[in-house]
Amino acid sequence: PDIANDFNKPPASTNWVNTAFMLTFSIGTAVYGKLSDQLGIKRLLLFGIIINCFGSVIGFVGHSFFSLLIMARFIQGAGAAAFPALVMVVVARYIPKENRGKAFGLIGSIVAMGEGVGPAIGGM
Repeated sequence: PDIANDFNKPPASTNWVNTAFMLTFSIGTAVYGKLSDQLGIKRLLLFGIIINCFGSVIGFVGHSFFSLLIMARFIQGAGAAAFPALVMVVVARYIPKENRGKAFGLIGSIVAMGEGVGPAIGGM
């Protein structure tokens, strides 16, 4: 509701703030995993960080313009997709088979804890 009020847009339009991110995030996750074979994990992680930061800067600078905010969210999603995809690739490539279950379980637990504790710490 706050975004709809701030931009004087109907709530259905403001759903694009989240949808734009999730579209490129979901597609990008598959793409980064595939590209890691050709380009390497380190290069793709750096690329993802740069793209995510670039999208964040666009969103910060253009926060008064709704279409620019949507574009920034598309860009952020494309950059952020690198992290979950490539973390799984790192575990699959570098963790011994007998320890992969523990590694994936630890990653899942930390993500779940972050999603649970993050909003409380962030004040939501």
